[in-house]
Amino acid sequence: MNSRSFFTWLLVGNMILITVILSLGSIFIFRSIEHQATGESKVFHQELLRAQQDYVQKIWAEVPADHPELLTERIQTFCRAFNNQHNRCRITVVDTEGHVLGDSEELPAQMALHNTPDRPEILDALKGDDGEHVRQSSTRLISYRYQAVPIMKENTVVGAVRLATPLSDIREMRDTLFRGILLNSVFTFFIALALSVIFAWYWFRPLQTLRMVSKNISQGDLQTPVIFHGPRELEFLASALEHMRKTVSRQMEMIENQRVILQTIFDDLDEAIFAIDSEDHLLYLNTSARRILEIPQLNPPVHLWTAIRHGTILSVYEQMKNTQTAVTGQMELEVNHRRLMLEVMASPVFQKSGKTEIASLLILRDQTLWVQMNQMKSDFVANASHELRTPLTTIRAAIDNLRDGVADDPQMVTHLVNILDRHVGRLEAMVQDLLDLHIVENENISNHITTVRGEEIVGWLKDLFTVKAAEKDVKIQIKCEIKQFQTDEIRLHLILQNIVDNAIKFSPSGNTVNIHMWQEGNTLHLSCQDNGCGIPREEQAKIFNRFYQANTAKSGDNRIRGTGLGMAIVKHALERLRGIIEVDSFPGKGTTIKIQIPCTVKNLVSDLDSKPDSVPDKE
Repeated sequence: MNSRSFFTWLLVGNMILITVILSLGSIFIFRSIEHQATGESKVFHQELLRAQQDYVQKIWAEVPADHPELLTERIQTFCRAFNNQHNRCRITVVDTEGHVLGDSEELPAQMALHNTPDRPEILDALKGDDGEHVRQSSTRLISYRYQAVPIMKENTVVGAVRLATPLSDIREMRDTLFRGILLNSVFTFFIALALSVIFAWYWFRPLQTLRMVSKNISQGDLQTPVIFHGPRELEFLASALEHMRKTVSRQMEMIENQRVILQTIFDDLDEAIFAIDSEDHLLYLNTSARRILEIPQLNPPVHLWTAIRHGTILSVYEQMKNTQTAVTGQMELEVNHRRLMLEVMASPVFQKSGKTEIASLLILRDQTLWVQMNQMKSDFVANASHELRTPLTTIRAAIDNLRDGVADDPQMVTHLVNILDRHVGRLEAMVQDLLDLHIVENENISNHITTVRGEEIVGWLKDLFTVKAAEKDVKIQIKCEIKQFQTDEIRLHLILQNIVDNAIKFSPSGNTVNIHMWQEGNTLHLSCQDNGCGIPREEQAKIFNRFYQANTAKSGDNRIRGTGLGMAIVKHALERLRGIIEVDSFPGKGTTIKIQIPCTVKNLVSDLDSKPDSVPDKE
């Protein structure tokens, strides 16, 4: 029932109650007054009749019995006088034989005998009793109430006197009374109607206020407090609503906090999570789900087939639905040219069924990195074993030759010592690369910021690569436009050492490696350019993987082989220095490595020592 109908029913109910009360009250009052008026009228006429009885008895006593004509005359005179005073009533006097001695309206001589059965009141009076009867007059054709009493003389009934009262007088009195009561009831009804409207609104207004408060709470408005002033009982109801609002508000706040916490937890998980209802509608997916499968922004609930277009994943979900048990599967998937290794698990959630309730969970674990790491570790073990086996075999052969008596041949000894030196150097390089990788990966080793001079970096590079460049007949040119700057010198050395080493390693004989250092704002820029074999585009993203090695055959020198850790060391060192690296390479044309490192750069100069440093050509 809405508010308007409640007000209407409240008003109509009040009016029905008032109408019933007024009707019953009016009827009761009318009946009571009518009964009282009728009784009083009857008593009045009885008293009037007694007075006439006394007067007639007095006349009867005064007139001698031998003068009946005188008795008739005096009685008739009395009746005529009564007619002048009470013209609405009629009085009739009869003797014991029924002859009319006097009448207030007719001549006695013309009237019939009145001791007939149709006049029972007179018969009762002639017997000495009071008589009363109500009937229609045969002459006047109106209803009368006839009252008769005996006339006594010396304790003997000598006649009867009758008083006839027309009932029309009583009806007129009753009609007048009814009209008065009706008008009074109508007037009272309209007054009661106005008061009912006022009181109905008085009671309805606080209920309407509580209804609006309840509606606001049901629509989610839990911030507006319940303020109410009215009857005590309704104030109790308002207080209960306010308590309910606060309780629901606290519970909703707690639920929202828990939802945010769960949302944060789910979004921070590496696993992709899909919550699905019983009708295959996707209710929720976390950030990892969008990232792994590259799902665009969707507003759940949507159909699962709209979000996931990979049949292998959906087949696991369908198998779970058919068996209603958890199903797990391993699969390789291609998403936008990315090969992913996924572990897919679909599990039912047993709870009350409902269109908006979670019926099952679909969880994806991206194991691509783990598989790649395992593969790289396997490759590293194989490569490391091969790298270790080759120098160790050579060293073992050289030792065996020395043990077999070649010491007497100085030329052979020198050759074997050179072999041992070269292969021990390879072992030392591998161990050093592993130690360097540990240093740049270890987050517990913080950056040690010091002031580095540009000329010292140039001298260090010359000392480190002069011999190696000369062995390959490769020139290096170093241009430094910065006099000094602040950074972690050890990590900077590792970066430069590995990118310059790779540039020399993959540059054919007779080429030049150009190294350039300059600054822009508070950023140190490094550039290393070679004219070597270059790197294919599909392999450029792999060079930063640990244990990855390019094909040394492309360099034109199969004798040069690294550990596959150099660019991984560069990547992790730059991450610790918050730097970035860019590879610009074309097969057959060469490679340019560009690096940016944020640091404090001071004392800008152009062309250190006025000209670029260079390593002399091999003689």
